[in-house]
Amino acid sequence: MLVWNRSDYSIIQELPCIGIDGSENKAMWAKATQAGALAWQEDGSLVCYSMQSNGILRRRKVLNGHIQGCPDGASIEGTNLLTASPDSKVNLWDYESGKLLWSNSRSDARYRRSALSSARAVVAGSYDQEGYLQVYYRLSGEALSEMLTMEGGGFQGVEAGEKRIVALLSIKHKLLTCKVIVGAAA
Repeated sequence: MLVWNRSDYSIIQELPCIGIDGSENKAMWAKATQAGALAWQEDGSLVCYSMQSNGILRRRKVLNGHIQGCPDGASIEGTNLLTASPDSKVNLWDYESGKLLWSNSRSDARYRRSALSSARAVVAGSYDQEGYLQVYYRLSGEALSEMLTMEGGGFQGVEAGEKRIVALLSIKHKLLTCKVIVGAAA
């Protein structure tokens, strides 16, 4: 992982991705936050970095809750981080404290995308050849709704707003439609 200076784009720091077992790993997803950065690694570990006053990132903690990472399966809202992975788990974290707020799993699910709003946590994925969308109540992790989108369907993206959820659906990388789900349960 590289950290750049925003004014002249020079590299400030190069950070190795160290996995749960101490060996070098591959970052699947990374995101800058107000206080530093997060990296979700291939082995499933979530590494939280804090930004020091000199602009250098320091590894602060590692959150473990998945057996593999997912490049598009993480979403941030405030200090909450939603992770959804092909390992069939959906986790909501408070990444500042390192606390796992709730976790759900479905043995046949292969999660690929996630989105987080102030009221909802949304995950998209597939089981067998069917595409689906699941909506959870953000505070408790209670499942609010599950929608089958289409046979053989995949997701290019999903976004959750206060009043609607937008999902981009595709088959074999051809964009078919954009579904807007209005007034999903809060």
